[in-house]
Amino acid sequence: EAPSMQAISSEIFIWDVTFCSYGIDIEPRGQGDVTTLWTDNWMKDADGNLVAKFFTGFGAAWGAGASGMGGVNPKGSRLPKSLRLRYYDYLEDRFYQLDAELPLQRIYEFFKREYVSINSPNYGKVRGRFDDLRIGIAPLGHVMVWAAGLTDRVELQTYQALELPGMTAKS
Repeated sequence: EAPSMQAISSEIFIWDVTFCSYGIDIEPRGQGDVTTLWTDNWMKDADGNLVAKFFTGFGAAWGAGASGMGGVNPKGSRLPKSLRLRYYDYLEDRFYQLDAELPLQRIYEFFKREYVSINSPNYGKVRGRFDDLRIGIAPLGHVMVWAAGLTDRVELQTYQALELPGMTAKS
């Protein structure tokens, strides 16, 4: 029997949010990066409560995850249903914003998957296969979100961020 939306939106998970960017690093370090700049990037649960707040640069390679500053409650929280992401793309010299609804049911289904660890020191323990929402930033405002774990990564959704007109690096 499939869980109700109430069950999906209220269960507590221990999870994290990580970041990566797609780019060709042809310029000196720091010139082709993407950074959020704002400290009000967030994820909210189905009731509109804040479950993650972050500020980071997107230095990890495409698909790999790098933790940012801020993040998620280490004791666990409900899964996010919405995302606000604002960032500056140095290579394009453009600011972007994404306000998106996340696929909560799909996130829940992946985060409920378990496996039995065969590695020390957790040998024999049942662990979650997915425990990370990974945000990837690509050129021209393309954003991808994955469910990720120690060895697995599954694309959840792609989005198109909107360019913030009139904003410049100087301003």
